[in-house]
Amino acid sequence: MFPFPVQSSDMSESELACVYAALILADDDVAITGEKIQTILKAAKVNVEPYWPGLFAKALEVRGMEACAMTMIYRYSTKVQTKDT
Repeated sequence: MFPFPVQSSDMSESELACVYAALILADDDVAITGEKIQTILKAAKVNVEPYWPGLFAKALEVRGMEACAMTMIYRYSTKVQTKDT
């Protein structure tokens, strides 16, 4: 599905697909809802478990896109640093 491998310890493909859909919505300054995430995923022909879009929308509503993005960047950067040492 993705042009790069998704490790089992990384996010699942469903999680990653929801993240990308949410980023698309945020980039267009559109309110992020479960329905809109699902619409993007459907247009991209990506099947995810039905609870993921709503779960991501709720998490972003509570924490905000910036906080979630910074958490993901931090986790990825520490993972890369650990692999490099």
